[in-house]
Amino acid sequence: MATLSPVNCCGRVCSRVASLIRILLVGTAVVLLAACGGGSSSTPVNSNTGTTGNGPPNTIQGYVYDNQTIPSPIQSALVTVNAGLGPTQIPSDTSGRFVLSGLAAGTYTVTISKTNYETATYNGVVVTDAVGADMGTVTLLAPLTTGQMRVVLTWGFTPSDLDLHACTPNNVQIWYSNQTDNLAPELSLDVDDTSSYGPETMTFTSFQTGTYAFWVEDFTNSLASTSQLSISGAQIKVSDSTGQLATYSVPAGAAADAWWWLVLRVDGSTQNVTTVNSLTAVDPSNACPTTSPPFSYGPRVKTKPVKAH
Repeated sequence: MATLSPVNCCGRVCSRVASLIRILLVGTAVVLLAACGGGSSSTPVNSNTGTTGNGPPNTIQGYVYDNQTIPSPIQSALVTVNAGLGPTQIPSDTSGRFVLSGLAAGTYTVTISKTNYETATYNGVVVTDAVGADMGTVTLLAPLTTGQMRVVLTWGFTPSDLDLHACTPNNVQIWYSNQTDNLAPELSLDVDDTSSYGPETMTFTSFQTGTYAFWVEDFTNSLASTSQLSISGAQIKVSDSTGQLATYSVPAGAAADAWWWLVLRVDGSTQNVTTVNSLTAVDPSNACPTTSPPFSYGPRVKTKPVKAH
């Protein structure tokens, strides 16, 4: 039977404070862990050391934090596992830490809910008899206000780094190397994650007239001969102040050289979301020429600034 243990961990410092976006802390968070069954969307991120990775055997562990400029732990978050015998809950400790041990080997989905926050779901959390899952920091996002829209990318443990890209109607590309741009101030990359699970988060505060395009890149394997994008468990969730508008799961069974996932388009005049949802070996950035800093790459050959991991 699975057991849950709160763990005291003092002096936790988030190494990626600068990349986090603002939210307000309200009420009590709820973390739900359930055996993996179907697709859902998510909103998680990096650990106390800035990375996610292996934990103790048969264990899922992590922290629950808010998403303020200086993140703070959420004490007494309810961590719930549905293991077929009914839910079991334990509060996180004063550092926001939770540990779920004694799990059977398998792949799990972790869902985090909280009053006045968007529900977040993590797919592809793998536990084995040899190693468990360190989920790092579970981060909750505040709801959007009228006129705003958010696009959130999440994925599993492998590959470690997927990138969310957008091209604006005036051909400005928003991505990890150009997270904000004076030529397209209405859209920004709020969160760039390089250590599994995500999120990569973009937020609209207003819209230009014209079409916005969004796609995902397998950065981890960008210099490799094959891509893992189609087996990444990647999902995109689109939402506005009224709630969730669309959810997309990466198509399976694509060609090995499909490093890019064309996901959706947004009409800036109507805010209507149009589905694309296809994998490709042709770089979508070629159709978005105004990019700062400039770069060029194609299948199997890629040159752009190397991320600091």
